[in-house]
Amino acid sequence: MIVCRNLRLVENLKIRMVSWCFQYNSLKVVENRAVRKLDVLSYLLMGAVDVLAVLVLSFKMYRLPLFKHKYKVAAFVLIAALFSYLMRIVLEFPQYDLPGQYLLIVLFLIGFMDIRLHHAAFVAAGGTTAFILIQMIMYYIFLYSGILDSSVLTSTEGLFVFLLQASTQVITLSIACFLYLFKYGYTFIPVTNTFEEPGPLDMPMVLATLLSCVTISLSILLLYASTPMALVALAAASFGCSYFLSKRRSYDEIRVSVEAHRNRNKAK
Repeated sequence: MIVCRNLRLVENLKIRMVSWCFQYNSLKVVENRAVRKLDVLSYLLMGAVDVLAVLVLSFKMYRLPLFKHKYKVAAFVLIAALFSYLMRIVLEFPQYDLPGQYLLIVLFLIGFMDIRLHHAAFVAAGGTTAFILIQMIMYYIFLYSGILDSSVLTSTEGLFVFLLQASTQVITLSIACFLYLFKYGYTFIPVTNTFEEPGPLDMPMVLATLLSCVTISLSILLLYASTPMALVALAAASFGCSYFLSKRRSYDEIRVSVEAHRNRNKAK
């Protein structure tokens, strides 16, 4: 009897242990799913803020209206963040992420802002290369401070990735706010009907845009090849060309306005 009773106790104990193990595994599965969902949401959030920072900086650099298109901007930012997640995490094609986002911004400027193709490409290229340059400057500041190492450039998650992204976003949005509050920026980008007869192309602007496109297309490849300094040089050259041409076009616009005013005065 005692032996039978002990056997029953052992069997009951085994059943309880199996039940506890099953419950523990179920809890772990639920916990892992919750963590994955949180990771996805955090990635989408950071990706959306990245795109928003690029877009806001592009708009404020060229004094384009932003707030009256806020709902369109919000919808576009979500779509671009989903595209980034699809490219980097789901399909594992990170090299197509930034070029794809650049093309999406160009299409957004053409479709919703009525900006011509070469102007839209120039504006998007200026904001994107500026964002790349800011991010690389922040990377080298953190690197030489000993806060992070070079592995952060090829990572898609983690505390240091968040730190680099968040600091770049804050600085980019701060620069955009500065441009907006003090009314800096360039005004030579016309917002017109894209179906009107196009004017002559500005070849220096087209060439600067092509250089920026090369920089954007090679950015991830240069990072994975462990040559971030080459990316800094390319981004600086691209943004420098955009800045120089913007200054020149702004000066030409002011000169034409002054000459037209003088001619009107002479006619009187």
